[in-house]
Amino acid sequence: MQWTPWRKIPDFGGVIDVGWIPQQPVFFKGKLLVKVDEVIADPPAARVVKEAPPPAPSAPLSAAERSAVRLGVRRDFLDAVSAACGSKFPEHAAAYKRDVQAWRASNEAGLKQANELMISRTSREDAKAMGPLIDEEKKTLQAWQTGKLGISMQKAPTMADCDKLTGSLDALPATGAER
Repeated sequence: MQWTPWRKIPDFGGVIDVGWIPQQPVFFKGKLLVKVDEVIADPPAARVVKEAPPPAPSAPLSAAERSAVRLGVRRDFLDAVSAACGSKFPEHAAAYKRDVQAWRASNEAGLKQANELMISRTSREDAKAMGPLIDEEKKTLQAWQTGKLGISMQKAPTMADCDKLTGSLDALPATGAER
């Protein structure tokens, strides 16, 4: 708080020594926290304790975990496709959602493991291990969509494309556990 020279300086009751040198007290919820001069003399950044070393990397992904990661990527892909197709063709939205839910039900155990992996494997090392696997799975799904189903990635999908994609969920390429 700054006071103009023609205004009377309030009485802070001995909390702050108001002299000829301007002071900048810092208040929070009506209590004096610190004077700016004290912060400059002893900056908090100099008092920061050095961070703990990063945690040791987790064990490499097992084949079952790799398969679960792939299923998680497929779940996200199919959810996005069914939502996009459902919003573009609302009269078929229930059918698209039903087909994806049937696929989810048939892969429930792997999807639960994928959820557990996303919660338990959160370190940067785990992300580095999962990143290439996720990219590889995205490429596999793209190749399946463009190659096997013949759905172009260059134009908006038609109703026939959406029907073909959601109708072919049982023909998805094998995941790591099935390969």
